[in-house]
Amino acid sequence: MSKKDKDKKKMAAWKKALITILALLLVLAGSLFAVVWTTLNKINRVNPDTIEYESRTDINNNGSGDNSGNSGNSGNSSDDSDGEYNGYFEDIIIIGYDENGKPIYDLNDADVDPSEDTIKSEDVEWENEELSEEEEKQREKEESNVVNILLIGQDRRPGQGRQRSDSMMIASINKSAKTVTITSILRDSYVQIPGYLDNRVNAAYAYGGMKLLDETIRLNFGIEIDANIEVDFDGFKAIINRLGGVDIALKDYEVNYYNSKGHNFVVGYNHLNGDQALMYARTRYVGRHDIERTQRQRTIVTTVFNMLKDEDPVTLFGLINEFFPYLTTDMSNSDIIYYATLIMGMNLQELQTYRIPADGCFRYETIRGKKVTVPDLPACRRDLRRIIYGS
Repeated sequence: MSKKDKDKKKMAAWKKALITILALLLVLAGSLFAVVWTTLNKINRVNPDTIEYESRTDINNNGSGDNSGNSGNSGNSSDDSDGEYNGYFEDIIIIGYDENGKPIYDLNDADVDPSEDTIKSEDVEWENEELSEEEEKQREKEESNVVNILLIGQDRRPGQGRQRSDSMMIASINKSAKTVTITSILRDSYVQIPGYLDNRVNAAYAYGGMKLLDETIRLNFGIEIDANIEVDFDGFKAIINRLGGVDIALKDYEVNYYNSKGHNFVVGYNHLNGDQALMYARTRYVGRHDIERTQRQRTIVTTVFNMLKDEDPVTLFGLINEFFPYLTTDMSNSDIIYYATLIMGMNLQELQTYRIPADGCFRYETIRGKKVTVPDLPACRRDLRRIIYGS
């Protein structure tokens, strides 16, 4: 055999080997893609334009339509001909009708008798944004560098449909600064809800799910939400238990409160299981009420982040595979992969956390028997632009 023939034979062998290697890589890539796609499909999906969760229709309208706000007046469900209220919350009541005969909905969640109101709802004045064309362009430029994902903790227990949003945190991924900020919204913030009476911000989720809550945040706080992730109480507890619990530092007044209910905590760090972590995250009757409550929720989030940030990809993927069935989202698989890739590429070592409204940017009032926090919306918008966009 000539040297030329030998060289050809070697080249053919190399080509065959290269093709074999490429084929193996394609098979591995395909298998990996299939595994990833299967994991992504474990997360619960919701179409934000339709009714969420199970098709529950057992909420009957027993109301007389008076303005008393008594709990016997239960609102209509998804078969309402007006097509506005499409939720499942049991304690939605009709407190009257507008000039067109359409029902006016409210939540039956008053804290005190309405006779104790400090201000009428119609006397709350709102300062909504009006942007010039130049300001709109500047906003669009800023927002192109940031992804805002709303993390929703739902006040839903077994057997219930959609409830109020017990926790709302905006996770903002800044692609340019390579940071992630977590900003809580106080659940008792009294805001405008498109198509409904002004109410606590958490009522928006009970009325219309992710879509209406996103619209409410945009109207009042000027922030565009790109995607949503929701977890209910059972999901939260299961995730914390799967992680083996969390170590949380408790203050003396928190310890006194919990121990009065039969626990045996100490001042300083305590190891909390899922039930205890949920209790901690929902505590609002000690300290500064909802202000400290949202801080406790952010403490849980940052604690979990610090536990996982240095884990290897295989371990993280295994945990994600277990966590996804407890979550509900309006994101597509492609969205999830894109956002996850963004975060993994940042090599994050810490989360920056905030709350809205900040101190000095709200006042306490009682409206329709509800003890609420009335935010200074222009101040809240300025704070959020600074926190999220750096502007």
